[in-house]
Amino acid sequence: MISLAAGSTSGKPSNQNFLDPKVLGIEEHFLSNGLRVVTWEDHSAPLVTLQVAYHVGSVNERPGITGISHLFEHLMFKGSYKYGPEEHANIVQANGGRLNAFTTNDMTLYYENIAADKLELVISMEAEREANLAITAENLKSEREVVKEERRMRTD
Repeated sequence: MISLAAGSTSGKPSNQNFLDPKVLGIEEHFLSNGLRVVTWEDHSAPLVTLQVAYHVGSVNERPGITGISHLFEHLMFKGSYKYGPEEHANIVQANGGRLNAFTTNDMTLYYENIAADKLELVISMEAEREANLAITAENLKSEREVVKEERRMRTD
């Protein structure tokens, strides 16, 4: 492992690992509801990245019944009680931000990159869609077809 000492001119590794979360200023907190919050401040630009990770992916699915994690990744963009289909994405983009999501073997992650003064907005929208996801027969049918097509294009 590589480690560097701040201000060292000898080029020799120090005992202080530059990847140590404490050295980088990474902090971890746990909310009363069990949510783990990890923060890292970098004031080099007036931007914020919010990432919401769910520890669920294809590893949690049964053989022959796959794609459910990916399907729910898509459903998270189909609206909630408060926001209509794609409205979450439209609001982020109207505020100059970018967002997307992906599902891997063991995780589904959503992210928004946006101006720092919009952090409260994106946190509230994430909370809304997590609590009040619009799971309708119409949304399930349309997104199931999208996920099946993505699987045909990327996997099969």
